[in-house]
Amino acid sequence: RITPVDYTDMIKDNRGFIWLASNGGISRFDGRKFRNYSLTNGYPFHLVTGIIEKKPNVLWVADYANGLYQLSDHQIKKINLPSKKASYHLNFIKKEKDNTILIGIAPDGLAVNKNGSFKDYFNVKGLENEPVLSAAIDAEGAIWVGTFKKGAYKLKNGRVVLALSEADGLPGDEIRSILPLKNGEVWFG
Repeated sequence: RITPVDYTDMIKDNRGFIWLASNGGISRFDGRKFRNYSLTNGYPFHLVTGIIEKKPNVLWVADYANGLYQLSDHQIKKINLPSKKASYHLNFIKKEKDNTILIGIAPDGLAVNKNGSFKDYFNVKGLENEPVLSAAIDAEGAIWVGTFKKGAYKLKNGRVVLALSEADGLPGDEIRSILPLKNGEVWFG
């Protein structure tokens, strides 16, 4: 039975299982029944902000307050992020088409995992003390970052090369979704 909660993300894995991320943990649907993974049955998942399949049969689960975990065959392993902060929260996790993994961190960072190693974008000039709510990589390899109150930023080589806000025509300064298109356009929501 599935628990009635607010859902934050969902994926279909390589085996066809549907995984639901929520404010009550994660749930796996095998086509007939649900299996729940949460604090109540020994997993460190409470407010799950995102879930991805890193590789076949290996999930990465971002929990807002408890951090990043790897789940494989019901076994759990904590993944340490490159944050130098004593306390941080995970706002999202996203896997790009080239298998790059983007992780939004509050209060002010983005962790990028490419080819198995992390690169951090903390305290980037212009993004200080601003929660990162979304991110995406465009066709040129630039990273677009959406923030809570400061709009969107385009990063190249770890530096801000363009800052956009509501004053520049964005729908608002809280950017929760970014979609770069092949033609160079970038959509924000």
